[in-house]
Amino acid sequence: MKLKNILNRNFDSLTKEELKYFEDNQENHLLGVCDKYNIITNELIYVEYDFEELSDHGIAECEKNNYVALCREAWEELM
Repeated sequence: MKLKNILNRNFDSLTKEELKYFEDNQENHLLGVCDKYNIITNELIYVEYDFEELSDHGIAECEKNNYVALCREAWEELM
């Protein structure tokens, strides 16, 4: 199993083997799941640290949906 096999995949679509690989390598590769799109990435942006870059609509959406970590695509949509 390689990292490229799970990056940018929907977390819910992982097989048991892929899920184990994700869990075993989460810390080593700084892997996480985007709260908006539920995809695995190693480039999460944390709302609590960078909220000043978001639009008012983006902040409202994050608060409404309890978003904590977002992938780059989701972040750019909310700016």
